[in-house]
Amino acid sequence: SGNTTLSDHTSHSEICRQYCFYNREGSANFLFMRCRKMGVLTKGFAYLIVILDWYSRKVLSWRVSNIMDISFCLEALEEAIARYGTHEIFNTDQGSQFTSDAFTGKLKEHNIRISMDGKGSWRDNIFVERLCRSVKYEEVYLKVYETVTEARRSIGIYLNFYNRERPHSSLDGIPPNQFYYNNLLPLPMAA
Repeated sequence: SGNTTLSDHTSHSEICRQYCFYNREGSANFLFMRCRKMGVLTKGFAYLIVILDWYSRKVLSWRVSNIMDISFCLEALEEAIARYGTHEIFNTDQGSQFTSDAFTGKLKEHNIRISMDGKGSWRDNIFVERLCRSVKYEEVYLKVYETVTEARRSIGIYLNFYNRERPHSSLDGIPPNQFYYNNLLPLPMAA
């Protein structure tokens, strides 16, 4: 079937660390945030999903929702594919939104190999985990979102800053957008 199984996951992770290049490996992760007002509720959570390119650390797409269902995860995945093309491999944790038939089916539809972290294998998704840590410490923990709309707007501003301006030591101090676009592979010439 072409999918990476948990039994061969360790070797896959090592290969990706050594041979990761442009548009080869993507990943997704989830982040929970508190909001003061959730519709008629006075407190609640908002959920962020991000789709990340491993090579450049560029956030390819993201969504914030007040319900943790599969629809906004699929929207983010579909946007990333439509705007940036497909990755060869896509890594996630084993959350229900990522193991759903709809999400894995969308990856399979585009011939993207699926890699899922094993229990305690946080390093397998390290780049998107580090992004989520940055989002938490540089954005979420510094703000009190009154509404999901406010959270969505503020996180959008942060992720735009992250992609366009925030320097990355692993990218020689340049932002993900610059690294991504400076390293695009040339398209084949028409005959």
